[in-house]
Amino acid sequence: MTAECLRPICIEARHAQEILSETLNKTDAKDADFLAQLAETGFYKTVRIKSFEAMLIRTLVGTRTQLLTITTQLTNQIRGVLKTFGLIVPKGIGCVFVFNVFELLEGQTQLAQIILPLLDVCRVSAAEFGLKTADGDTEYRGHHGDFLCRGD
Repeated sequence: MTAECLRPICIEARHAQEILSETLNKTDAKDADFLAQLAETGFYKTVRIKSFEAMLIRTLVGTRTQLLTITTQLTNQIRGVLKTFGLIVPKGIGCVFVFNVFELLEGQTQLAQIILPLLDVCRVSAAEFGLKTADGDTEYRGHHGDFLCRGD
C-alpha cells in the first residue's frame, strides 16, 4: 500500500471494540461500515504498524528461543533416559555432553538405538539457527563443522 502512496490506517482494536459493542444489531457488514465511518471521521486511535523487517527479527528471536528450549528439553530427556538405566551423565554442554553420552553408551547397543536419534534431533535443532548457550557461547557457526564442538 505504501508503494502506491496509500497511507494505511491501523485502528487500535480495544478502542474500536468499545465503540462497536454499543451497536444493537451486530453483523459483519455493519461492523465494516462502522469501521469505515470511524476512518472517515478520524475518530479513532492509531497504532504504529511494525515494519516487515521488525516482524522478521521478532520471529527469528522467538524461533531461536523455542529451539533453545527444545534443545534443553532433549538433553534433559537424554539424561533422564540414561538415568533410568543407572547411567548418570556428568555435567557438561556441547562437545562435553556428547562425549559423556557416547562414553556411557559404549557396549549399550540397544540403549544407543534410543539415545542416538535424540542426539541427532538435538544437533539439527541447534544447527539450524546457530543457537547460543546460557553462557553466550555459540554452539554452531554455519554449516562448516560439528554443531556441538565450538570453533573458538
